[in-house]
Amino acid sequence: MSKPRVYITVLCGPERSNWICPWLHSALLLMQSDRRFEIIPGMTYGVRGYDVARNSAIEHAKKERADWILMADNDIVPLFNPLDALASAGDRKVIGWSYAVGDGSKGDYKLFPPGERAGEFTEVGAVGGGLLAIHASVWRNIKKPLFSTFSDGFNYTPEDLMFSRLARENGFKLWTPKQLVGHMHTVDVTGLACNMDALARK
Repeated sequence: MSKPRVYITVLCGPERSNWICPWLHSALLLMQSDRRFEIIPGMTYGVRGYDVARNSAIEHAKKERADWILMADNDIVPLFNPLDALASAGDRKVIGWSYAVGDGSKGDYKLFPPGERAGEFTEVGAVGGGLLAIHASVWRNIKKPLFSTFSDGFNYTPEDLMFSRLARENGFKLWTPKQLVGHMHTVDVTGLACNMDALARK
C-alpha cells in the first residue's frame, strides 16, 4: 500500500528576513524521517505577496502529485510533529495549527489556547496560514486560486481568511488540533497572548 505523499514547504525569503525559526528546523527534520508518509520537501523562497507565495506552493504540490500540502511560515514554533495530526485526520481536509483561528464572521481572529479545545480536533470557521495542511481534494474541487487578498482602500482581508471563506463556501470544514504553534518575532506572541489572557481571568 502506498504512503500518502506530503509536500512540505516553508515560505521564506527576502520579505521574511531570510530566516527559519530553529524550532521549525527541528520539526522539519523530524517530519523528514516519519515513515508513515512519503515526504516531498520544498522551499517557497522569495515569492512576494503571501497569496502569490501560497498559490505557488499549491502549484508545486500539484506537480508533485501530492496528497497533502503542509505549508509553514518561516517564523512559526511547532513543538510537536505536525504529521501526527495528518495521520489521524480521517475525512478532515483542511487543518490549521495556527496561533490564530476564529469564526471568520467579522474578518478577525481570536486565540484558542490548547486548554480550551475539547477533543483531538475542533471545527473552526477560519484558520490562519502559519502552519496549514490542505488535502489535494480541496484544490481538485476548487478551480480558482485558493489564496487571494481583498482591499477596498479601507478594509483589508488577508489571504488565509479569504481561503477559509472560499473553502467553507465549497463545502469544506476547517479544523484545528489541540496543539498551537507559536509565532516567533522578538518573543513568542502566542505564549505572550495566552499568559496575558490567563492574567486577565484572575
